[in-house]
Amino acid sequence: MNSSSQKTLSRTSILGGMFVLIVLALLQILIGRVDFETYNHLPGPFIWNLGPLNDVIVACIGLVQVFIVAFCFMGLKLQKPLHILSFLLGGFFVLAFLIVTLTDTQFRDIVDPVEGEKVQTVKKK
Repeated sequence: MNSSSQKTLSRTSILGGMFVLIVLALLQILIGRVDFETYNHLPGPFIWNLGPLNDVIVACIGLVQVFIVAFCFMGLKLQKPLHILSFLLGGFFVLAFLIVTLTDTQFRDIVDPVEGEKVQTVKKK
């Protein structure tokens, strides 16, 4: 195949994707790592501590990052629609399984208080 007939991504698409990835990575670190319970005295309308949903939000941001990498850097937006559909369905199923697993582990104490108890560390005497 000739190099002139190949489709390539524009420079603005690549730079825009890189900028969005950096912003999403910073947002992911902010939501996932910062303990917002210690910053309750700060004014503002935002409720940052969502409990177990923080993990789901961080996972969703990670999934968006995967889509941006696939579309902008791997050239998936230049592929056939069937390839795009299969990639999107794969991401949907990963997200669905992740949400079901996190829901089971994070809300287990509501259904069964005994299963929701934390395991205590046994100290040697």
